[in-house]
Amino acid sequence: MDARDSSSSSALNRDGSSSAVEDDGALSITAALAREAASLFQSGKYVGCVEVLNQLLQKKEDDPKVLHNIAIAEYLRDGCSNPKKLLEVLNNVKVCH
Repeated sequence: MDARDSSSSSALNRDGSSSAVEDDGALSITAALAREAASLFQSGKYVGCVEVLNQLLQKKEDDPKVLHNIAIAEYLRDGCSNPKKLLEVLNNVKVCH
């Protein structure tokens, strides 16, 4: 454990609770969701991938990387049938963030 880790784990809020532990828990949940989505994507399981990415989006609202990945996975899930829609969605992600 480096100095940064030990100092962040001992930080307390005004009420005495440790936000670092909560933050670490949230980070591990988002990391696990991201790994699961990547695995599903690489396996070609785009329906499941989109579902997991939507769960991740609830944890990381408006995250441009998550929005981008959802757009790509939905495009592939739908059989690459509407490239114009994909470009519009990606452009909206870029413009909004």
